[in-house]
Amino acid sequence: MRAASTRDASSSSRGYHRVGLDDRRRVSTARAARATPPPPPPRAFVPPASRDASDAPTVSPTLGAAVNDAKTVEDILAAAALARLPDDDDAIARPHDGQLIHRLKRKKACSMALRRLAKFLVGVRSDARRADATSSPAFARLVSGALTLDEDEGNDAETNARRAARFAETARAMGSLAPFDVSESAKRDFVASCESIPLPPRLASVAAWAYERCAMGDAPPAAVTEALRGVPFRFEPGLARGAIDVETLAREVPFRTDRLTTRDGRRVDERRKTCWMGEPHVGSYAYSGKVMLPTPMVPCVERLRDALFEKTGERFDSCLINYYDEKAACAYHTDPGMGTHYATDSIIVSVGETRRFSFRPLGTTDEEAHWIRVADGDDMQALRMFGTVVAWFVMMYTKASAALSTTMLMAMAFLGAHGSLRRRDAPKPVKLGKHTGGITRFDTISPTRKRRG
Repeated sequence: MRAASTRDASSSSRGYHRVGLDDRRRVSTARAARATPPPPPPRAFVPPASRDASDAPTVSPTLGAAVNDAKTVEDILAAAALARLPDDDDAIARPHDGQLIHRLKRKKACSMALRRLAKFLVGVRSDARRADATSSPAFARLVSGALTLDEDEGNDAETNARRAARFAETARAMGSLAPFDVSESAKRDFVASCESIPLPPRLASVAAWAYERCAMGDAPPAAVTEALRGVPFRFEPGLARGAIDVETLAREVPFRTDRLTTRDGRRVDERRKTCWMGEPHVGSYAYSGKVMLPTPMVPCVERLRDALFEKTGERFDSCLINYYDEKAACAYHTDPGMGTHYATDSIIVSVGETRRFSFRPLGTTDEEAHWIRVADGDDMQALRMFGTVVAWFVMMYTKASAALSTTMLMAMAFLGAHGSLRRRDAPKPVKLGKHTGGITRFDTISPTRKRRG
């Protein structure tokens, strides 16, 4: 009996403790329920057609958001009204408009707007639309906003690198959309940006090209020329403007398609068409397992060669012409025979559809590339190469954009065999580049100076 009583007492004690624990848990849960507010009742759905427009918040879009959301050229130009320029009326300015961070945001948005316009409007098919867009006051407002100077932006290395990249993007877009009338204030801001922003060579070449494309002066600013010291090439737009057109080239030049040998030994069809032209003493031209015998220069190529001679004083005796359709491109490469079979000075002339042309040092990536958009219609653009450029640089043409027409691009590389003629009064290149053997200045040879020896 004593043992049974002990068990009953123990069971009763355990039951008591369990009941007390359950009571405490219930009390804690009730307190938590009282502390948590009840969820709000569900709101009734109101169809969009029956909503009151006055209930919507009145938040004006920012320039950056408007440019980013733009779907057409007209949307981008309409967003220009949101740009805040220094000469705007201060009466409508918001309190924060003058703060540096907001000024930089607006400048970045204007630059982005120009870049998007360039993508929308490049190509032969967009000539009329591009002319209309670049002649509008809204476009001039975007150019002014992108080139506005902010003297309080800072002068440390990171800030200067950011300023240089933004200015180069603006300059590249302006060069791609040219020709158009550039206001005097925009010219002053462009030159002031070139002089106040430290530009690395890959960006200085873009600034020099845009300066000439937009016809802002006879020669690029001195700071840009100094930044290009040692760079063994120059983009020279309009070097032989009007000397040739793409239809005449397609009609007169006997293009052909050959088979190439790839690095792994396969034989494939070359996507582009080619033609090798030269004077009687010029030999064959070979690359990638194919050999081309020279054909005589046709009249249109001779006219272009003579026009280049008048401008540069260099007389070339051979020309490699490449025909790119909308599917053809050219990867990074170096031209064979430069400096051995042919002189190091050469000129590449592009005419036809717009393509991206890149030039970068060997062993680097696209981050170090000099790139522009070459050739739009018959406004020929040229690349002058001198010194030992082929030993240090590689170049490429990209495919045409899907938005562009199927008009071809023709790239003509004018070469000269060793001992080719140079006009005595032509500028003589002086090699000053430490690594590239590049040209940084020219010494003029007087026509009356006697030839040595």
